[in-house]
Amino acid sequence: MNPNDVLAAARRCETVWWEQICEWEPLDYGVAFTCPRYPELTDAQQLRDVWLADIDGSDAFDRAETYFADRNLQCAIWTPAPGQPEAPVEAVMIDKGWQRENIIALNLADIDKSPAELEREDMRVLPARAMRRAYRTFLESLHDGETAACDAAFDRLDDASYEVLLAVRDGVAVARIGYHEVGEFARLRDFSVTSDADDNDSRSLLLAHFLLRARRLSPRVVVACFPEAATDEIAFLTQRGFADAGRLVRFRRPA
Repeated sequence: MNPNDVLAAARRCETVWWEQICEWEPLDYGVAFTCPRYPELTDAQQLRDVWLADIDGSDAFDRAETYFADRNLQCAIWTPAPGQPEAPVEAVMIDKGWQRENIIALNLADIDKSPAELEREDMRVLPARAMRRAYRTFLESLHDGETAACDAAFDRLDDASYEVLLAVRDGVAVARIGYHEVGEFARLRDFSVTSDADDNDSRSLLLAHFLLRARRLSPRVVVACFPEAATDEIAFLTQRGFADAGRLVRFRRPA
C-alpha cells in the first residue's frame, strides 16, 4: 500500500476523533480545536493543520496563545498541515520550549500474520457498552486521578463509529482495544492493559477480535499510530502483520 494513503488515513481518523468531543474553528494559520466540556483534558486543546505560508511563525504562535487564553484554555499540541514543511514550524516550537513528537503510523500489511484465536478459557471479550461499570473501573485504574480523561473516554461509547472491546477476566476488565471507523478507513485505538494483566495473552485475544471486525467491514486502510517511544506496542503489532508506513510530526507543550 502507498505510504501516503496510510498517512492520509491516520490524519483523517485523528481529525474525526477530536471532532467527536471538540469544537473547531479555522484560523489564518491552522484549525483550533477546543474542548470547553473538558478543559482539563490536555490533548483536546490543540492547533491542527498548522500552515505558516502566509504568516510569521512567532506571530502565529502569539495569536494562537491569545486565542486559547481568551477561552480560558491552553493549547497543548501543534500539528503541521500536510504539505507544510516541518522546519519552519519546528524552529518556532523549539524556540518556545515545546517538544517534537514523532508518531509512527502502522498499516495492516499482512492479516494472515495476525492472531486468529478468538477464545480463551480464562478470558472473555465483551463490548464496553455492555460492561459500562467494568469499563469505568478500568478507566479509573488507567487514568488514576484524571477525571476528565475518564469522563471523555466513557462518553465516546455513545459514538456509533467507535467500538471498544474489553478483555474480561473474573468479571474484571484487564485490557481494551478500540475499533474506530471513519469512512473507508479503520484505526486501532486505545490498545491498553492494566498492570496486572498478561500483556501478550490479552492483547493477542483483543487484536484477533479487532481483525475479525476488520474482515467483516473491509476498510481500505487499517492503521494504528503510536509515539515512537512506544516500542513495545510497535513491536507487538509489527510482529503480527502491521508494517511501518511512515511518521507524522506534532509538537507538545512541556508539562
